[in-house]
Amino acid sequence: MSNTPQVPLYYNTTYVFDTNGQLVHIAAYNNMHDNTQVDAAYTTFLKSVFGEPVQHDKFSFDLYSSSDYSKDGEVFTIQNATVGKGIDIVFLGEGFVDTDMAAGGKYETKMKEAADKMFELEPYKSLRDRFNLYGVKVVSPTAEFTEGAAKRINEDYDKAFEYASKYDPQLPTDARMMVVVVYNSDISVGRSYCGMFDNGDFVTFVMDGINNTLIHEACGHGIAKLADEYVEPGYESVTLPDDEKKALINYHNHEWGWFANADYNSTKSTVKWAQLLNDSRYSNDGLGIYEGSYTFGKGVYRPSENSMMRHNIAWFNAASREIIYKAVMTLSEGKNWKYDYEKFYEKEINLRKVTSFPPFSKSTTFTARTFSARAAPRISPLPVTCPFI
Repeated sequence: MSNTPQVPLYYNTTYVFDTNGQLVHIAAYNNMHDNTQVDAAYTTFLKSVFGEPVQHDKFSFDLYSSSDYSKDGEVFTIQNATVGKGIDIVFLGEGFVDTDMAAGGKYETKMKEAADKMFELEPYKSLRDRFNLYGVKVVSPTAEFTEGAAKRINEDYDKAFEYASKYDPQLPTDARMMVVVVYNSDISVGRSYCGMFDNGDFVTFVMDGINNTLIHEACGHGIAKLADEYVEPGYESVTLPDDEKKALINYHNHEWGWFANADYNSTKSTVKWAQLLNDSRYSNDGLGIYEGSYTFGKGVYRPSENSMMRHNIAWFNAASREIIYKAVMTLSEGKNWKYDYEKFYEKEINLRKVTSFPPFSKSTTFTARTFSARAAPRISPLPVTCPFI
């Protein structure tokens, strides 16, 4: 409801508000509970207020079914790059029906809205002119996200790549595919995640509406190959296992330098963001070596207390901004492009003229719904996920 107050929301915890927007009941969840216990507490409360439920026929309704698939696969351009080689991003929709496909209609509007969200924050905002942004129309049989409502992509990576490739009939078979699938819903209908592949491909499924989760998944994981900086519930006291440490080392040594915003090193001279950490010009950026990252509570570290990659907070910390800059410039200028730290800093100076990075505060509390974050080779993708309530 529109007058519901803003309160911290915890994964699997049920909240009941009255018509005045007052919180009247909480069915609390913790790591010792399961969904059955939460549901039982919620049901007990409802019975105390409304009495025993009365038997009635199940609600039923007919789903609208698409009949015109003539625009399925139609390509439209959101923007063309004006600088560099042009980095191709393709937007697809899930749960949009034939009546949404008119020129300038709901489908195109939603894809453009998602594109604008992706480039809302720095440094992407200042680097947007290096991207080609396309949309490909995907006509779903139905629009509702309910049982029995058929969809078109269905979280199928191959199907997403098949649709995305329509934007360029001459696309080389080894082209890097970067795809964002936007669901036709303004509320969560599933957990958003990014499937990342060894060759740099990615598919992000945006199921929570167009919000900062899209930036976290597509811009953080997908394009820049950033690691999650949060700790998964229940892992607060778990030390980074040896096999995960080896995996993180392999990611760091990957051609694209994956997950460089998480490190098992913990000294100012050896941590991945040491150059920034020891640069006095970044002394007010909240940079440090904070234990707890890569979903583990111990033995692995992140660059700042909070950030986009920890709690979907609306900024990227300096270490992540550097990684993003390297990724975008390499994709835009080619592998022969050479990174220069001072040129990056000059770019940061320009960013600071047009934006204000929020203060970093240990006292700020955010509650996240978190999931295991891992990446995998193209042939066997695993999702990197971090949707937030």
